[in-house]
Amino acid sequence: MFFKNLCSRILFLFLFFPLMCVVPIPVSAADDTIRICNDGEWPPYGYKDPVNDRRGIGITIDILHEIFRRQNLKIETTIFPWKRCENNVKKGEYQVVTDISKNPERVKTFLVSDPLYEVRHAFYYDKTRYPDGPPITTAEDVNRFSVGAIFGYDLNMYKFDITKIDSGTKTIDSLLKKLRRKYIDLAIGYVGVCEALEKMGKINLTGLERMEIPGTPSQVYHVMFTRKKGGEKLLEIFNKGLEELKSEGYYQKVFRKYGIPLK
Repeated sequence: MFFKNLCSRILFLFLFFPLMCVVPIPVSAADDTIRICNDGEWPPYGYKDPVNDRRGIGITIDILHEIFRRQNLKIETTIFPWKRCENNVKKGEYQVVTDISKNPERVKTFLVSDPLYEVRHAFYYDKTRYPDGPPITTAEDVNRFSVGAIFGYDLNMYKFDITKIDSGTKTIDSLLKKLRRKYIDLAIGYVGVCEALEKMGKINLTGLERMEIPGTPSQVYHVMFTRKKGGEKLLEIFNKGLEELKSEGYYQKVFRKYGIPLK
């Protein structure tokens, strides 16, 4: 009897074990969700949801949602400090970082989408200190002033000495407060973003003026994807989808929704 039972068990394993090996593992509900992060300080493109400040909303989020919705994929947005967001995508814990400019280091780290939009950079200054504006006409002139910027933001496009920039501030609001307290002479700001933040009551531009940054054209922004598994396919879906949204007029509609006219 013992040998009969043993033989039966061996026969069972011999017949069914190969089938067990190829049975697909059930897919979890989260597998059709694209995990996206940004720092929540970049309206109207990517910013904190007033109802849930851990969730991102805005132009870029709307575009991502529509592109992936058409592929039966969901998106989940989370707000993190900028560097943490970049690191999460680099490690593959998140798939997408939004509203990011291209530089050589980021090209090595991430898969870069086609251009999404442009933003004009400017110096903000205190009118009480410089009623006629700071005497700046060239990039070299900037080196005579103390300049502040946001921690983690790309500074490589500027033609003045970026090694002297105070880039320890984490929000635009804190940077402008530093400007008013005369810790810095000039604050690097982002024209459409600062205007949106003021409308939302997040910053106060009263008493401040802005001027062009010499030698600095408008900067192109992208979304970037992890180089880990699945990133290349998501990039392909996004770029193709973005082209479709533009040709259909949906892309332009989203920008108008947030008060940004397109040429």
